[in-house]
Amino acid sequence: MKKIYGYIVGIVVGLIIIICFVIFITGYYKTKHNKNNINPENYTQTTDSTYPADEDINESFYLVYEDGKVVIYKESDRTFYDYADINMNSIPAEIREQLKLGLYIDGEENLYNFLQAYSS
Repeated sequence: MKKIYGYIVGIVVGLIIIICFVIFITGYYKTKHNKNNINPENYTQTTDSTYPADEDINESFYLVYEDGKVVIYKESDRTFYDYADINMNSIPAEIREQLKLGLYIDGEENLYNFLQAYSS
């Protein structure tokens, strides 16, 4: 009888691992292939002398609405970059939906322009 319970527990644990793996891969695929570049021409252009060094310009980012906050990740190594102070109720519905799925932004200048346009 204990042997049967052992098999059942093993099968359940295996299924849970497979389900978690599928969810992770599906989320990664959506984030990786949902590169919704926002047109930087829609943003207010600024001239800020504290702009970062040239080597940071080519970095790509993705923004995700998680736990009531907009979180910015570096796309290259999927590490946390910063939080964005964006009021989700004050932005267009299309961008709000993109942030829920994961919004890809290419380049630090485009990220800066997006944050300038939509930050609280």
